[in-house]
Amino acid sequence: MKKIIWNRDQFSIGDDALNRQNQRVADIINLCMHNPDLLLNVEFRASLIAELMEYSEGYLAYKENILKDIGCIGLEKHALYHWKYLEELSQLVTSIENDEKQFSVEFMEFITQWWNRQIVLEDKKCRECFETGKKVRDDEACMSTQNQDGFSHHISVEHSIFQSLMDKVKK
Repeated sequence: MKKIIWNRDQFSIGDDALNRQNQRVADIINLCMHNPDLLLNVEFRASLIAELMEYSEGYLAYKENILKDIGCIGLEKHALYHWKYLEELSQLVTSIENDEKQFSVEFMEFITQWWNRQIVLEDKKCRECFETGKKVRDDEACMSTQNQDGFSHHISVEHSIFQSLMDKVKK
């Protein structure tokens, strides 16, 4: 993957707060891609996961609230992708102290897939709604094209999982 150079036209999803969070994800990807040895350090790995947990806590809930407020028909699917992200992030938490090289590969696969599939593909579908603050369409254009296999439907327990993961990282 090449270095991600933030370009508002290419990456903006129409909300400044969400864009700032996404810029941080791009910074993390760039840092790890161009300094892979950092991922060999267990403290660095733990701090990365902790930062992604903070990102998750603010970003996912904020985005879902906006989508709910505007009546987005794709809200449930976005919430499912968020749940999958949290599940995968929790798996990474358990492997922080495992084999450094394996963690590095798994982490980079995870974060680049999140960037490419969720931020660049799915969130961009919401851009017009985020920019206007209202639902602009009621068609399938804002619905996801991703495969639903493996997604949990228990979104209501999200907060408790966040807390559990945060507790693990802080230890």
